[in-house]
Amino acid sequence: MESWRKTLYITWIAETVAMLGFSFIFPFLPFYIQELGIKDLHQVAIWAGLLGTAPALGLIISAPIWGISRRFLGV
Repeated sequence: MESWRKTLYITWIAETVAMLGFSFIFPFLPFYIQELGIKDLHQVAIWAGLLGTAPALGLIISAPIWGISRRFLGV
């Protein structure tokens, strides 16, 4: 097997496991927000939605920058 394929497979497996691990927190996020002191269920829902959206927004913003920098660096 070529070394780049082996690296690709290992990276894919590691990223999948990491994303699954991070996604396990979402069902418990509202409980954690309530433990932080927000008791109104409407506010808990808003904060849970915002905190669940933040990683996706980070990816949306950083992915093009990462792609452009890799292009100019020749990596």
